[in-house]
Amino acid sequence: MSDFVEVFKMILENPSPLLICMVVSVLVIYKSRDLLDIFFQLKDINKKRIIQRLEETKTLSEKNYLDSSLNRNYDRFCEEAQIHAIIGCRYCSKEMAKYILTRKNISRAIRIYHRVKDNVEVKDGKIMPITPMKNWRIKLNS
Repeated sequence: MSDFVEVFKMILENPSPLLICMVVSVLVIYKSRDLLDIFFQLKDINKKRIIQRLEETKTLSEKNYLDSSLNRNYDRFCEEAQIHAIIGCRYCSKEMAKYILTRKNISRAIRIYHRVKDNVEVKDGKIMPITPMKNWRIKLNS
């Protein structure tokens, strides 16, 4: 037992870089799941806060004494605000939001939308580029 203690003291007094790397890698592997959970929670916390705030205002609006026309407008406003919070762009049209939310992989569709949102527009439920390709470019691509 005393030999083990002496070896341990020697390792602590003169640590090698390989030993330090091994210890750090073992700790990272051991805690990787917790680190990933923290990363994903930080990523989604802003969206959750916005949606929670809108749901609270919705429940408060149900307790208010608004007439039917004002209540319908307020409901529409809350619905649009929730869609904008989910998509992450307050200028997203309702048609585009419906298109994005009907995709199989919604998170990928949102990323693609943010990448190309300045170059496309929705016309009659179809996504069209703002500046169409020139004929020579279409021929070159084909």
